[in-house]
Amino acid sequence: FTKLAEFCLIFKMVTDETRLEDDTPVEEERTRLEGSDPGRTVLEGGARQGSEGLGLVGRTFEGTEKSYQVLEELEASGAEADVYVVEEQDPEDKRVLKYYRRGIRPKAEITEMLAGLDKEHVVQVYETGVKDGRSYEIQEFVEHGSLADMVVSDGLPDARMKEILHELLIAAEHLHGRNVIHRDIKPANILLTTDGLPKLTDFGLARQHAGDTGQTMAGAVLGTLDFMPPEQRKDAALVDARSDLWALGA
Repeated sequence: FTKLAEFCLIFKMVTDETRLEDDTPVEEERTRLEGSDPGRTVLEGGARQGSEGLGLVGRTFEGTEKSYQVLEELEASGAEADVYVVEEQDPEDKRVLKYYRRGIRPKAEITEMLAGLDKEHVVQVYETGVKDGRSYEIQEFVEHGSLADMVVSDGLPDARMKEILHELLIAAEHLHGRNVIHRDIKPANILLTTDGLPKLTDFGLARQHAGDTGQTMAGAVLGTLDFMPPEQRKDAALVDARSDLWALGA
């Protein structure tokens, strides 16, 4: 594990040095990213997350397979989707409802791929469908919230962070073995179970590495600025598995 952690840190340092030799003028890059919130996800077309809210709390959401009572809206709601904690009426299990904005649909090939991924390290999707013209997903509810929340509230000792990094490297290896690139790995997209196991979530920007021609608009800047490798800041279509490793190092 120590060698894996050292690799992540060294990889980031090397990439940082490479960036200094980038032929993109510094002023041009500053202009392109000026005014961007480095902690927010940048969606295709430059949109950034920002919650609108739908007032679903306290109401029943009728899915294609089950009915769910909407308990609360999560801070994860943004430009891509409204996100709620819901409860199945039979049995009484908590889930997460991700209710996408009109015109936004999760990539079918990624959703199908997620169904076959490592359940220990990836948040599960139990149900998908369309309601009132909007796509939705019913996802696994992970009790302890995000790594971002934990770091801000209590902080984590170095030994614990190394354990989490080790598990995330296993998760990344599994994703990349299935030709899936996350493209938005950051503390807010890492959820922790009651056992302390980290799980990757929010695959809205994910793509398949093999045969991905045309999935991403050329020149598009997608992701979260604080955790983007240099090539992703220039063009999200250029990323590969190494980009996820850079984000983990960051």
